Amino acid sequence: MTSSNSNSRERLIRHQVPFGSAFDYPAVLAEEAEQHGRVSMFTVPYGEGKASLILIQPGLVRVRMVGGEDKVKNVYRSMPWEERQLTISGDPFRYKQTDFIDEVTERQIDLLSFQPSSS
Repeated sequence: MTSSNSNSRERLIRHQVPFGSAFDYPAVLAEEAEQHGRVSMFTVPYGEGKASLILIQPGLVRVRMVGGEDKVKNVYRSMPWEERQLTISGDPFRYKQTDFIDEVTERQIDLLSFQPSSS
């Protein structure tokens, strides 16, 4: 895991989501997406036992999955990207990052996050 605690990396961006909530993420992730084409992934807990899987891509913030915290974290852990960590106001912010995302990776995320309905 790569770690950094540079002061310039402590700026946060607030992102509103359709279901009436918001989350903050380090501005450096958006900068790396725009300047270097990097894609970052992280989880955001909300409510009791729930989480979202977030992707930061060039020009785009995507909520890729919403569901039970364990399921979302399992999808996050299964991605073979390098895990990194920033320190924001003394707290760790963990994320995974890759230099590109392709259709195979998009499909892998879709398959991992699919939950068949129980009838």
